[in-house]
Amino acid sequence: MSTIGDLDLDENRYSRQLMLWGPLSQFYLKNASVCILGSCVVAIEVLISLAFNGIGNITIVDDSKIEQDDIGKSSILYNKAFINEYCVKVYVTEISKANVDTTLNFIIQSPERFLLELCEDSNRRDFYNVIVLCNIPQHISSILFEYLRNTKKDYFIIVLTSVGFVGMVRIFMNGIHLSFDSDLSRQLSIRLKGLQLHQPLDELVNLSNEIEISDLDNLTHKHIPFPIILMKAKQIYEGIYTSIYEENSSQILKQIIENKLCRFSNEINFQEAIQNINLLFSSDTSALYDELNNILLESNKNVTFSYNRKLSLILHAINLFYKEYKRYPVCEKLPDMTSCTSLYLKLQSIYRDQFAKDIDIIYTLLCTKYQDINQITKYEIKDLCDYLYTFVPVKYNNIYLSCDSNFNTLTFKNELMEYDSVENYKNQSLLAYYLILESRELFNQKYGRYPKNSTEDLNEVINIIVAYLDKINLNIDIFCPNKDLIKQVIGFGTSQIQTTACFIGAIASQEIIKIITNKFVPLNNTLIWSGISCKCSAFKL
Repeated sequence: MSTIGDLDLDENRYSRQLMLWGPLSQFYLKNASVCILGSCVVAIEVLISLAFNGIGNITIVDDSKIEQDDIGKSSILYNKAFINEYCVKVYVTEISKANVDTTLNFIIQSPERFLLELCEDSNRRDFYNVIVLCNIPQHISSILFEYLRNTKKDYFIIVLTSVGFVGMVRIFMNGIHLSFDSDLSRQLSIRLKGLQLHQPLDELVNLSNEIEISDLDNLTHKHIPFPIILMKAKQIYEGIYTSIYEENSSQILKQIIENKLCRFSNEINFQEAIQNINLLFSSDTSALYDELNNILLESNKNVTFSYNRKLSLILHAINLFYKEYKRYPVCEKLPDMTSCTSLYLKLQSIYRDQFAKDIDIIYTLLCTKYQDINQITKYEIKDLCDYLYTFVPVKYNNIYLSCDSNFNTLTFKNELMEYDSVENYKNQSLLAYYLILESRELFNQKYGRYPKNSTEDLNEVINIIVAYLDKINLNIDIFCPNKDLIKQVIGFGTSQIQTTACFIGAIASQEIIKIITNKFVPLNNTLIWSGISCKCSAFKL
């Protein structure tokens, strides 16, 4: 069992998750609350995925009952005895059997009534980290969006649409989300930058001074770790020049390594040193400092949830650390390098000890400067420092499902440039589906129903698209989808295909996990999927 605070994490049940995003992120998932509105097939898929990944509390809301046609649409709806039962009750009962660690709740209430009550009850509203709207009509979703627009509150809202072979995921949030791109492919870069060689540790310099490279035998010479080689090169450089920032200093350092330190052309450790000369310069750390500073100067209203509140405080303390020591915390783990065992172990000990000291310093800064840090642990500081160089602030547009305001015309124009002709654009660009899905919602607002595959409805949808394109000053001949494409969507009415719903539900669940854990960068802000072409594209609209 892995323990963080008072929580035990079952390593057998969550072994895959712990490997992907670590125990702290799994702890965040265990303490998260997600609300799902709707009981369609895509809602089932979101519910299943979140429950299996260990989300602590999930509430699903709807008042629909299971009908004869629903049986077989999902692996959960397998029994005819479910007919006339409330959908959400059946879902919760069946999925609860699969993961007893997740608390599943159902509320038998219309999404519209639930949203109205949610906006009036701050305690109830603030309970959820993410609210997911599954095939909810736009005029109902707008209740929540209007509330957020008027109150300037920051919540993550995920809107899912699944119609026939077409699906769409949209993420809404009024502010900045703090995230870290913890992809495994970036681990080497993290550990290299974590050496902090531009402001080397005294212990590293002392270790370098203890070694006289010219006195070493050839075998030992080939196994000097590159950080020590770089310290030697820097020492020689500084004996000649006044500053490490001099123009062409990288080339001079390379020549020093090749001509004064390296003995043979095939010494891999010296090649590693040459490849990492850039680590002697502070450009990466100063750029990170500027980026962090700009984000942290923003008002706290731009920080999303309690987990991000913690991140914000820790990042403030880390920047205070940088101002004091002119470097960021070192990385606890060393990058792979050519080295003899004894020197590698000495380096490992230096960085491991310094990492522990850096964490203690940051924790002390937090305790000194802030009063509300009782819930911040050293483990959380350590986790953030481990991924510091992958920090990515994600700034979401203030978009509220308003056809008149949220569409980015530049996105359309940039997308068009990727195609050889207008005809290729119409056949290939998934943005055409966005227009169709939006016009479908406008049709529903006007007539109280969704369009069907009739000539009258088809013409009306085309008229809505034409009026919309005209309003935002886009060429109708270029951007209006062809009739066959529109028929592909409206011909299904409100029906869903399970494969499309599964895909959209899985994508949404993945994005929710990214948001809650702050690991991996979430979608910003729209993904469209076509089951016909088996193609998906992401856009910032």
